[in-house]
Amino acid sequence: MTGGNCPETPRQKMIGMMYLFYTALLALNVSGEILNAFVLVNDSLEVTTESFYNKTEGLYAKLGALNAQQPEKYEPIFKEALVVKSRTNKLIKQIERYKQEIIAKGDGDAYDPKNPKSVHDIKKKDNLNAAPELMTGTGGPMKGDSLKTVLDDYRKFMLNHIEDTSFAIYGNIQTALSTKDDFSDPENKKTWKGKIFENMPLVGTIAMMTKLQTDIRNTEADIIERMIVGVDEDLITITNVEALVSSNASYIVKGGTYEAQVFIGARDTSMKPTVYFSNQYPFYDTIKEDGKVTYKMRGTMGAEYDTLPIIEGKGIYSIENAQNIGTHSWGGLISWKTKQGEKMLPFMNEYMIGETGFAISPTGVNVFYRGIDNPVEVSVSGYPKEKVRAYMSGGGSLVPRAGSYVARITSPSTRDVTISVSVETEAGTKSLGSKKFRVLNVPVPPAKLNGTKGEGRVHKNDVMSGQLMADLADQFFPFQVKFDVISFRFTYKVRGQTNSITVYGNRLNTEAQAALQGLGRGTRVSFESIQVKGPSGTFQTAPVSLELR
Repeated sequence: MTGGNCPETPRQKMIGMMYLFYTALLALNVSGEILNAFVLVNDSLEVTTESFYNKTEGLYAKLGALNAQQPEKYEPIFKEALVVKSRTNKLIKQIERYKQEIIAKGDGDAYDPKNPKSVHDIKKKDNLNAAPELMTGTGGPMKGDSLKTVLDDYRKFMLNHIEDTSFAIYGNIQTALSTKDDFSDPENKKTWKGKIFENMPLVGTIAMMTKLQTDIRNTEADIIERMIVGVDEDLITITNVEALVSSNASYIVKGGTYEAQVFIGARDTSMKPTVYFSNQYPFYDTIKEDGKVTYKMRGTMGAEYDTLPIIEGKGIYSIENAQNIGTHSWGGLISWKTKQGEKMLPFMNEYMIGETGFAISPTGVNVFYRGIDNPVEVSVSGYPKEKVRAYMSGGGSLVPRAGSYVARITSPSTRDVTISVSVETEAGTKSLGSKKFRVLNVPVPPAKLNGTKGEGRVHKNDVMSGQLMADLADQFFPFQVKFDVISFRFTYKVRGQTNSITVYGNRLNTEAQAALQGLGRGTRVSFESIQVKGPSGTFQTAPVSLELR
């Protein structure tokens, strides 16, 4: 043992160096059992590599046959597969050449590419110098650097064939073909080259290089299989073929044009897709990422979906006892399961109900009310909705909403409005006619104090704390309308003299409450000149007369 104040003597230094040399000799004495184990591991890896090779050759043959049958679909992928094959074989051959060069150097032979050796033929399986001298040693050919560069390029090339980096295959390739150095242990830093070519018997290095060939063949098989699946993932098995007719309209007006397409439809009668449909446009969401379009159902604030019954692979949509005149649109998404997950395709269609001509019908009542949204449906038989144009004249506006319209009249003097309808045709705009509608104010409701309207007997405290309200709850009116009491006159008699207090708002103010406080039982109080503000303007409503009890 030495300390900072007791330097080593020359004899102690010599003993330390001899101990280190002896330890190194023990480390280099690799047993025959371990060398034979490396041979067995290498044999197993070669069998696995051959298995991956045979699998991939079968995939290449399959892809070639598909390309011969459908070149427009498979030719691009087949050409890329041949590039993968060429680069893989080239890398496999390069590693194999390095293996043979290391074996030749370790056994002291000249490298002969025409007479390769197997691991069983190696004479000096425990050689520790041949691999470092060729692959990593300073002053040598440093072929490990060339191998690392080629392997990095190959890994990046193969990973470019996987669009979704979350796939397990992506991570597997990253790990299997990684050339990262391991510096996690500061006292035992190892480069990628060092882990394969240094401090290992020759036969162990050969086994490591064979494992690398196995990983490359496995990567090749996975990528080619993924390329084929990428083309065929949407493939549907054909079990039935039939003639189909598709027309541009299901209803034709006089003078219009009818056009239909006749084609062969192929379908899988055993498939049970799910057909989601809605009558709320737009019927689906479209997402475009990196040039690829996908479809999905709209969110919670979007369309409401139902599903169709499926018969022999077809979704059946039917409308019984159709009554609503006009053009009706519907659409959605058809969904089916594939090996890659759920797939969806969009569809839309229309049908028309009604006679030749046009129809304009308010969906709520027979008149339009001033100051509110009056729902209106405008439909034209034989024309899609996007070709129909509707306009309002006379003091109002017609606003599109959810495939229909709402009529809005804000002018206090307008007594009637006119809605005109036209359609866009190939020949230009075609006017179909117009219809006039009366305009009325929203009826003014009577005022109530705590639910009492007109006349009644109430407690003084109820008047003190009550508030005037006005609504149409007791009357038939098809729309939800809000009214506000903005002012009134509080009237009462004291000793035969009538007094009144003007109040702004819908509750008694401080002055009116003080006056009420001094009134006795049997006194009659009134709420008069009540001003009510509604969507059609501000109007006066009927008074409320109450007897205190």
